[in-house]
Amino acid sequence: MSLHHKIAIIINGLLATLCLSTSSFAESTPDLPPAVNNFISQMVEKNHFDEQYLKNLFSQIHMDPEVTDRMNKPYEAKSWTTYRNFFLAQNRIDHGAQYWQQHAKELAQAEKIYGVPASVIVAIIGVESNYGTENMKFGVFQSLATFAFNYPKRAPFFTSELEHYLLLTREQHFDPLALKGSYAGALGIPQFMPSSYRNYAINLNGTKEADLLNNHADAISSIGNYLKRNGWQANQPVAVHAIANKNVLKSIQQDPLKPTDTLATLRKKGIKWGEKLEPDAKAAFFTVEYDQSIEPWIGLNNFLVISRYNHNLQYVLAVHELSEAIKTQRNISLRENKRLENNVYADYMGEAQLLADSPTE
Repeated sequence: MSLHHKIAIIINGLLATLCLSTSSFAESTPDLPPAVNNFISQMVEKNHFDEQYLKNLFSQIHMDPEVTDRMNKPYEAKSWTTYRNFFLAQNRIDHGAQYWQQHAKELAQAEKIYGVPASVIVAIIGVESNYGTENMKFGVFQSLATFAFNYPKRAPFFTSELEHYLLLTREQHFDPLALKGSYAGALGIPQFMPSSYRNYAINLNGTKEADLLNNHADAISSIGNYLKRNGWQANQPVAVHAIANKNVLKSIQQDPLKPTDTLATLRKKGIKWGEKLEPDAKAAFFTVEYDQSIEPWIGLNNFLVISRYNHNLQYVLAVHELSEAIKTQRNISLRENKRLENNVYADYMGEAQLLADSPTE
């Protein structure tokens, strides 16, 4: 037998083995639910994914009842007192001031580019991932698939996010099965949903080569970009405390995330505030109950913009109050550092003067 013939036999044998292996793999893939198969077909047709690749991915996950339980009992459903005390704990405020100091350069640059205060960006990171330290334990792919195919009332939203997630993992060369996130499928330091990651992730150089999983500078710039593109108004307030009598409190209840009145209209309704604000600015009056007392507030445009991140009143108000608390704490820390520097300088000058006054031989 010639050498050429022997090589041909070996190659044919390898091809036969490969075909057998592929056939066995395909046969070993378990049957998937019709809804999953339909989704796979759409991903193949629309986004040119490999069908067997997707079937293999879906065969390795299961529907997760824990994430649906959490969705049905979110932390935002707790009382405002409980919610506020959790996110405005002193250690979170202190950590926020430290985070600001650690990333002061990146935050200053983002504030300059996007017009979003550093304090707001820090507060969002503080609420979303405890400044990037939160242990995210849920498999993102499994969570999104669970909601897409086993949570009918929000299935369209999560089906779209599942599509974005698979596109994101292909674009960023992520392992779809490896990424961990929140129970709702949010990712990284700023806890962006996959669609937000793809649409708003950006680095300080203005390119989309952003790593939100590990890079704090990219997370900071991406939050600034997100808020600006959703209508953030630079140098404008988020919300202000209001003053209203009992009759006004009873007669006016508005959706704070849908400001329809102007401040001038609210003034005519008997609502007052201390800050100087533009009378024609869109605003909404709302109240929250804290420590068994009623707190009246006025939400402005930037309050609404934060709600694009999470459409929940308590979330938005917590971000606002945390940002103010962090800003106050940072100013205290800066003043204290300045005082210590002055003391050190005074001590140094005092010692220098003593040396200068000392007699010489």
